[in-house]
Parts: sequence; C-alpha cells; structure tokens
Amino acid sequence: MFFAASAHAAPLSATSRPDFAVAGLPTRLARVGDGVVAYKTIGSGPPLLLLTGYACSMDSWDGTLVRDLAAGRRLILCDYPGVGRSTALAAPFTMRRLADVAAGLLSALAIPKADVLGWSMGAVAALELALAHPERVGRVACLGAAFSPETVVKSVARMSAMTPEAFRNSLFPKPWREAHPEALSRLPRQTTPIPATTLVGEREALASWPGFTGRISALKAPVLLVVGDEDWVTPPGESAALARQLPSSRLVRMENAGHWLQYQDPAELARLIGWFLKGRPATP
Repeated sequence: MFFAASAHAAPLSATSRPDFAVAGLPTRLARVGDGVVAYKTIGSGPPLLLLTGYACSMDSWDGTLVRDLAAGRRLILCDYPGVGRSTALAAPFTMRRLADVAAGLLSALAIPKADVLGWSMGAVAALELALAHPERVGRVACLGAAFSPETVVKSVARMSAMTPEAFRNSLFPKPWREAHPEALSRLPRQTTPIPATTLVGEREALASWPGFTGRISALKAPVLLVVGDEDWVTPPGESAALARQLPSSRLVRMENAGHWLQYQDPAELARLIGWFLKGRPATP
C-alpha cells in the first residue's frame, strides 16, 4: 500500500476548455445478455473502460479528461441499464449485476481484458467488476470511491433532497467555486435524461450493496484511489479505508477538490491516471 502527497486542483482556464464533448461521439449498441448496452469509443491502443456515477450518462465525462486519456488508449464509455438506449434490467438491480453487465460489454466487444476507470458509483462498480471477474481487469483507477454502504445511502438521500441551486452550489468547494465562476459553464450537458425508474433502481442498488468490508482484500489488481479532500459524497476516509485493505493501492488526495473533481482539474487527473495505467508512480 502506498500513499501519495496531496495534489493541487489547478485553476480552470481557456486552454483547459474541452475541444470536444463526449456527447458528440457516435453512440453504438452492443448485445449483452437479453438486452443492449449503449456505448461510445474514442482513441486506439490498450482498452480502458469508463464507468460513470449515479444519475449520470456516459456524456457526463469531462471532455478534457477523455481527450487526454484517449491519447494512446482505446476508451470505452457506456450507459448503465435503463439509461439512454441501454436496456433496463429486470429487478433487482444490484452493483454485482452492474459489474456483470460491464463484463458482458467487454465480451461483446471481444476485449478479453481491460483497465477500468470508475467515478463515484462507477468506482464501486469498477471494484466489484475486478472482484467478480478478475481475469477481465488489469488496473483499476477510482475517483471518489466508497467503502461502506451507509456513507453512500446518506449522500444520495442528501442529494435527492437538494434544490437544483443547492446542488449546483455543492459541486465544488466554496472557495474554489468563488475563484472559478466559469466552472459551471464548463460542465458537460446531460443530453440523456435519466428515467425516474432508473434512478430508483440505482438508489436501490446502492442501498442493498454490502460494502467492501471483509471482501476487498481479495482484490489483487493494482488500484489508484483519487479523492478530493473536500468530498462530502464519499469523504477521503472512504478511500483511505479501501487503501488500508487493498494489497496493491495508491491513494492521492486532491487539495481544494470535491466529489466532482474531474471537472476541476481534468488534465492533472488524466496525467495521474495515465502514469498509473502505465505502471509508473502516480506522483502528484
């Protein structure tokens, strides 16, 4: 287990504005089980599967992060069951079933093994995928991962009770937000509405998730854990708990960053993740 010093969330600038949006990439469909999974690809090289967060579509990924990671890699982004053109799962929707869908997508694309990047709920799904299908996963990079279900359930309930304005104000730490008023205008537009039934299914999956206590130490894959030191959704203690039990992990805390840290310093995140995926130290 290795711990890195804190990294800084650098200011946004005109040069960091994405020169494309994930929403502009063509959507494809893959047959997985009895349904289909909508996905997009960009780049070429070793495969990297991206799993997004709760109540998000694949278009939610930051354009700069995707563009930089795609330099030398084939990125596969996907919509969860019930989102966009992906077929909804019959109840119950669990995190393990989500991991199985991700493995099914890799099989459908004839990808025997891939590295995985997960954000928030996607970080949980990425670790569950590595536990359930270790032969399919190389390295795992997590942004804002969770260790215990109690933390996740409380955070989702808090988000669900927020007004739209309160939610926007919670995305970034207040001092950083005030110093970067342009940040909200850079956020990707959610072009794919998330059906209410899908949100219920995702909430139930998180609520029924057993957490990683007593299980995560079985994971042998190298894992990078990146968390904002002001993350109120999955606080730094969640990633620290994972790091203590993972046989091969590295923990990086981003200063002045929150749960939506990919939108604060996507270029730095891409650098950290890129070095980790190459098997090099993910130094801040």
